[in-house]
Amino acid sequence: MSNELPRARQQLAKIPSLLKQKKPLPAIQSLHDGLIAVIKNPLMKAERDEFEQMLADALRAVNSDAGVRQSYPLMLEYQPGAERQLLEAVNEMLAAINEIAMEGAQEQLVLLEQKKEAGFAKGQAHLDHNEYEEARVVFSTLAEEYSEDARLKARIGDAFFKAGLFEDAVTYLADSLEIDPEAAFAYNRIGMALRKQNKFNIAEQYYFKALQFLGKDPGILFNLGRLYIDWQQWESAERIAAEVVDLKPDFTEARQMLEYVRKRSGKQTDNR
Repeated sequence: MSNELPRARQQLAKIPSLLKQKKPLPAIQSLHDGLIAVIKNPLMKAERDEFEQMLADALRAVNSDAGVRQSYPLMLEYQPGAERQLLEAVNEMLAAINEIAMEGAQEQLVLLEQKKEAGFAKGQAHLDHNEYEEARVVFSTLAEEYSEDARLKARIGDAFFKAGLFEDAVTYLADSLEIDPEAAFAYNRIGMALRKQNKFNIAEQYYFKALQFLGKDPGILFNLGRLYIDWQQWESAERIAAEVVDLKPDFTEARQMLEYVRKRSGKQTDNR
């Protein structure tokens, strides 16, 4: 309790500064917190006189602030001894300003996503027209601007993958994993890109990592089987293909893979 009154002084004293910085929500929150401390703690006469003056000064600043008035047009009124009634009014003001702030934040988020989508579409258009250097410039700028957006970097990596630019794909997908190490999709996609580059050892590790997160996923296991075929690791390819067929008997491509591998070794495939 001994620390509450000094904190209340600090909260009330910084309200004019917060309003000058155009931060109405933190200012009203400070008024709320300072007022709570005044209500909760027994005050000596000198302390009460001090806080009554501080509250009056704070309300003067709040009531005259254009930003607050725009969000909450009602004036706050205060009479010494009526702190609880003031708290009710402050709570209403705080709720109204908080709601407006959330709406504004949501609008900003929508605009941000629209900007990202426009940038991505521009880069994709360059890829679609085989303008690879232009695409690299656009995507590099976009990824730098939103450097903590793992999903965006994964999308860029996937776009490069689909364009057959596997080194670029691996770069962006690996960057996305630096931010979100549990993105199993990125591990799988990197494995596919590395297989295309005949980097079999590294690709295998990325597939293993994807399987750690997703368990025995038939699609990832199938991709691992394709890796072993390209790598000419026939026993491993047969083992993985058989596992996929056991997991998902109607997986036609996996059955075809198993047949292909067993024919190479002269084995018969169960076609049931």
